[in-house]
Amino acid sequence: MKNILVLMDFSNASYLALRYAITLAKSIDCGIQLFHVADPNDIVQSDNQAAAIREINSRKEIIESRLSAIVEIIEAEKIDSTYDYSIGSITGELKVYIQANSSELIIIGSHSNSKLGEITQYLVNHYNGALFLISKETEFAANSKTSVACNLKTVIEADLTIAFDLAKVSKSPITIFNNGASAEPHREIENPSVWKSYYEPNRKVNFIYCKSDSTTDGIIEHIDQEKPDVICIGRGKKNNTLFNWIFPTSSIASQVIGRTTTTVLLLPNAKD
Repeated sequence: MKNILVLMDFSNASYLALRYAITLAKSIDCGIQLFHVADPNDIVQSDNQAAAIREINSRKEIIESRLSAIVEIIEAEKIDSTYDYSIGSITGELKVYIQANSSELIIIGSHSNSKLGEITQYLVNHYNGALFLISKETEFAANSKTSVACNLKTVIEADLTIAFDLAKVSKSPITIFNNGASAEPHREIENPSVWKSYYEPNRKVNFIYCKSDSTTDGIIEHIDQEKPDVICIGRGKKNNTLFNWIFPTSSIASQVIGRTTTTVLLLPNAKD
């Protein structure tokens, strides 16, 4: 992985994401890219074209000054860093930037624990790479504990490489937990062949099974009981049936994000 992309809107939430990115970049030895999108409706106050251009140019200077100052802070930590910004539709500009830069890992600060912001919701629903969501002041450390909400379907549909990489760097055992409505645990999850793509000698893996009425409740119960520093969740395959289009429901990821302040990592989809 070459770079971590941090979405920066200069809010407290984005600075929390930046702090986490700096500690993570040090651990996995990669750089940090900053990207900011400015809404033209928040910049232009005048109907006069010449005045509008001056307002845009003035805001550009402010944005460049703030981003360059943040890059200096990052580089003082011995981390390579660059920045870019755009003016336009937030989700539209973000989509173009991600595609142009082949961003594999994004870190974003959640603005609310109970209500996803526009960008967060867009990334949860449409971005297929690894996505960290930071809701409180935290950092990645040598003793950080990683848990993965997992069943056999998750192993097939998600790429768990980054979850195991985090556990490797932190030197802590990785915890795989599986919950369901049945009290009978799905022991096949412990089959070594399931983990052959991620297994390393001497890598300790803890398996936990729990019974819960829903996947979301099971994940929240695990967080409350085991207190992991990072909880990893697969996205699952998108269901594009007409019924779900007419009667949309929030994803498990969205539900979990809305109910916890623990750092959430949405796992990237496995490549076909």
